[in-house]
Amino acid sequence: IGAGGGDIKPPVIEGLLFYDSYGNTNLADTSVTGYVGFQGYSPQPNVEIHLELDGEEVAHAQVDADGYRWEAWSNFMLKPGYYEVIAIATDWNSGIEAESEPFYAEITDVERPTVYGVRDQWGDWTTVHDASLVGPMMLGGSAGPNMRIEVFVDGQWIADSGTDANMDTWEIGPNPEACFPQGSYKVTAYAYANGTMQSEESDPVWIDVIGDGKEMCDMMRNMMESGSSMMQGGMQGGMMGGNDMFGNNSGGGNMQGGMMGGNDMFGNNSGGGNMQGGMMGGNDMFGNNSGGGNMQGGNNSGGNMQGGNNSGGFNSGGNNSGGFNSGGNSGGFNSGGSSGGGNYSGNSSN
Repeated sequence: IGAGGGDIKPPVIEGLLFYDSYGNTNLADTSVTGYVGFQGYSPQPNVEIHLELDGEEVAHAQVDADGYRWEAWSNFMLKPGYYEVIAIATDWNSGIEAESEPFYAEITDVERPTVYGVRDQWGDWTTVHDASLVGPMMLGGSAGPNMRIEVFVDGQWIADSGTDANMDTWEIGPNPEACFPQGSYKVTAYAYANGTMQSEESDPVWIDVIGDGKEMCDMMRNMMESGSSMMQGGMQGGMMGGNDMFGNNSGGGNMQGGMMGGNDMFGNNSGGGNMQGGMMGGNDMFGNNSGGGNMQGGNNSGGNMQGGNNSGGFNSGGNNSGGFNSGGNSGGFNSGGSSGGGNYSGNSSN
């Protein structure tokens, strides 16, 4: 076996794979302890790649006829330390092997996070929290890159945060779970790397809460709950909408509108919400169809888009089926039109 690899081309190790705080895989020269991934490429198809750390095989991958890039994850967790990594490609048919250039990797412990304290009303870090001015505790600190952070107050989890490749500080935003009455509280944090590898607990920071923030926290909690309900209402709306004696239809939320719209005795249809309008419109005794909401037409019988396509009524008339004032091309009270009965149905009078 040699770097030349005999009759086949050697593979190349590009780096180590690890999971960041968002669950994405990234490529680097170092990784934290745990299950470690390796990435590279092979100019040679139809080979099996074996990864060796200091002479011990820890992972393998396949490169088929259509393949080029490979990745492999260690069969067991790797301890912190420095390693020489070699990739060996073995041809499926001939058994000939080719060895990569060595890749030097560092496996590290999961770094413990640090807790700075809590933000005051000026945005500065402090260990005295005036709840009457700020409300919930907005805690923060530092950690290694690509870490997920769990934050605890007196041993109770209250929020998650994290760092990325370019940011080594973390912070939690306003959160009703971080509202506490007056007293002294111990704040700690854990960092997680590669998804599940937990650090040791951070050094504790004691926060003294003064002032009464209950009213502010209750208001925040109510606003969050109301915002969630309003979002659900706005998304779903009422697909059928609600009709009054004149056919007015509120249509529920702004997104769905009222798909069917509401009909009065003259066929007026409010058409529901702003986006969908009333897709079917409303028909009166003369076949008038309002054509839906703001996009589809509206109260002006047919509107620009629908034109009362499926109405008919007393007359047919018009290319689009007419109606009393339907907005079709001809239509009207007198039937006939150009096709006598319109395109769909209606009463033929020719």
